[in-house]
Amino acid sequence: MTKRLSKNEITPNFSTADLKDSIQSPDLYHGKKWMLSFYRYASCAMCNLREHQLTLEYGSWEEKGFRILGVFESSADSIQQNVGKQNAPYPIIPNPDLSLYQTYSLDSS
Repeated sequence: MTKRLSKNEITPNFSTADLKDSIQSPDLYHGKKWMLSFYRYASCAMCNLREHQLTLEYGSWEEKGFRILGVFESSADSIQQNVGKQNAPYPIIPNPDLSLYQTYSLDSS
């Protein structure tokens, strides 16, 4: 079952390292406009296409104060091999144990 947050609903909290070993948490984005974007495996062609689209558009969104966090149900090595070539300008979180997916009641595909 997928749970979509309602407007002004507080997101479940987490604290985890991204690909660059920086800690990411919703607390860092409190009061800001941001999106937590979940993907399947790093080798998924459609997920890579979406990641590419977000990477291209991110500069104009960032200028308006909008931020993105990407989450893949893959290891850091797999993300580096498949998604890392795109040099996403925003944090990407490896989550092979699916803990963030579970926190947000998302099913693995």
